[in-house]
Amino acid sequence: MGHVPISKEMERRIHDLWHEGKTESPEYVDIQRRMPEIRSRSAADHLERALQTVRELEGPARERGLLLGIETRNNLHEIPNVDEMDVMLSEADPAVVGYWHDTGHAATQEQLGFTTHEEWLRRHGHRMIGIHLHDINGERDHQCPGSGRLDWEMVSRYVPETALRVCEVGEWHGPACLSTCAAFLTHVGLFSPNGANSAFR
Repeated sequence: MGHVPISKEMERRIHDLWHEGKTESPEYVDIQRRMPEIRSRSAADHLERALQTVRELEGPARERGLLLGIETRNNLHEIPNVDEMDVMLSEADPAVVGYWHDTGHAATQEQLGFTTHEEWLRRHGHRMIGIHLHDINGERDHQCPGSGRLDWEMVSRYVPETALRVCEVGEWHGPACLSTCAAFLTHVGLFSPNGANSAFR
């Protein structure tokens, strides 16, 4: 869906400060305050281009019986943010376009002090057609579910029965990690080993 051009240096700096444990520092708080302000100055034009993309894809998707999922983004400069997701979903045909949740992306945004993970789910879960299931350890996502700090009980409360579930773990993980995924996700109510809506990626 594209992005809003903001300072890459500023975005890198807030990640660096987070890694250094300086989220309470005046510099971090200042960047955290200024980034959304800077983004908002030109976001409308970029959001309109993203909406045009969805409009152009709706017809071909409808003809082919496809569903299109608009995914939670990982970084603040990317489209859509949580408010823009409201706009995009409200202007799209719900029979063709839905919400695709990414647990790691939403958790990253919360850790950096922007939108909470639960807000993404609370506001858009009713339009969810699919979800990427992976954990987060520090700021690195695509970890095996259950190996990090994600609140899986909270996530499971918002996932519709019909939503596709994709276990999206990094390629650096071995068989030991993968062998635990199904059991853990079944335990928290997010996976059925024999279910038609579950897959590993």
